[in-house]
Amino acid sequence: MGRIQLIREITRALKANGGEATTSAIMDYIDSNYKWGASKCSVANLLTRHPQFSKIDFLDFQVPGNGYGPGYRVRECVWRLEVVD
Repeated sequence: MGRIQLIREITRALKANGGEATTSAIMDYIDSNYKWGASKCSVANLLTRHPQFSKIDFLDFQVPGNGYGPGYRVRECVWRLEVVD
């Protein structure tokens, strides 16, 4: 997926979620609408480098263990669309 198209899709994903979404929600939107999707690295690069997207918060939660090992921590960024057309 090209860079310009990916920026448009990230914008659509944020608009579909009310202007704010986590990185995983954006990835799920892109993966569900395109056959090949995009890598998490390319999406994260575009989110951090473009001024129309701003990081507003972190979701920080603990996933409990399943009896075979310890749980793990998940920390995700929450993004906001700054320029709404």
